[in-house]
Amino acid sequence: MKRIFNILILATVLACNPNEREKPETVPKNAIWKGGVDGGCWILFKSVTIEKLNLVIFYEDGGVWEQGIYKKVGNCNIPENEIMNSIIGFNGQELIFKQNSCEFQKTK
Repeated sequence: MKRIFNILILATVLACNPNEREKPETVPKNAIWKGGVDGGCWILFKSVTIEKLNLVIFYEDGGVWEQGIYKKVGNCNIPENEIMNSIIGFNGQELIFKQNSCEFQKTK
C-alpha cells in the first residue's frame, strides 16, 4: 500500500511542471517560456544562426519587452541547433545562457 502511495505522489509531482505557464493571448503560439517558478519571459525565435538571433521577448503578461537582432560577441561554443535550448532567460539587457561564455548583444 505504501508503495502505491509513493508511486501516486511521484506521478503527481512529475505531471506538475512548475516551468509550464499559461501563455497570454498576445504571445505567439511558437514562443518559448524561459524562466522558472519565480518569473521569466517568453521568447519568440524568428530566426537563429550561429552568428545572430532575431528575437521578440515578451514579459510574463504578454507585453513586448524587447525585439530585434542579437549578434554573437566573442567565442560561443554552442552548436547552432542548441542555441535556443541554451538560453535560460533575459535580464532586461542581455540574454542569459547556461554557458556563461556565450554572449549575444542587441544591435542598434
